[in-house]
Amino acid sequence: MHLPGHHVFVYPPSAESGARLGGNWPIVVNQRTGECRFVRGVDEYRKLKAARPL
Repeated sequence: MHLPGHHVFVYPPSAESGARLGGNWPIVVNQRTGECRFVRGVDEYRKLKAARPL
């Protein structure tokens, strides 16, 4: 996944429950400020998956 100016982290599900950190949502970290947040809904998630790094 790609979001300019950010790092995007996706955690694999655990073998026991299938649940991931963040309720199965990727975590976005702003490279400049260090601010962390979860992806904001399905629309942003789809855009991240469709985006291609430069």
